[in-house]
Amino acid sequence: MADTPAIELHGAWTVRDCIGFHYFHTFRRAWPLLTVAAACGAVAPAMLVFGSNRPRAARLIPFSGMCLVWLLGILLAPLWKAARQWKAQLYLRKCSTVWFDSGGMGFKGADNSCAAGWKTIGSVWETRRLFVFYYAPSLAYLVPKRFFEDAAETAAFRALVASAISPKAVAPPGLVGRWC
Repeated sequence: MADTPAIELHGAWTVRDCIGFHYFHTFRRAWPLLTVAAACGAVAPAMLVFGSNRPRAARLIPFSGMCLVWLLGILLAPLWKAARQWKAQLYLRKCSTVWFDSGGMGFKGADNSCAAGWKTIGSVWETRRLFVFYYAPSLAYLVPKRFFEDAAETAAFRALVASAISPKAVAPPGLVGRWC
């Protein structure tokens, strides 16, 4: 890591950043589960309202109920995970400095510091509010977009990251990333 970072950002994370990350992390791969759970949960009510075979639909109500409970669990799990993270990682609430250079990235705050080389970063994703740097399948560094002062600093950041992780690229926000 260089003595003077190419890009230096300052800010504190919010619980909303944690919630956005956990929803993104959960649904970037598991969104088909939502579709299946919602479809299965809607079968019996749809058959009761629109179908002619009401006895069969009545027998499917417990199945639909279980699917709707499953759907509710899938939708609320990221919120629960974010609340646990926010409660356990108190350093997130304090102002930190995030830096990037040709050698890697790092975080430094009052209670924490860490650094990672670009070779340890497996993938970089962009969401509506965050840049997510995965260094393991379920572990990531988060950089909120509000830490950037202007569009020029964001563009310089994107260029630095793109050159540092080449041939990989920053994954643009897909459907899930635009929502989170």
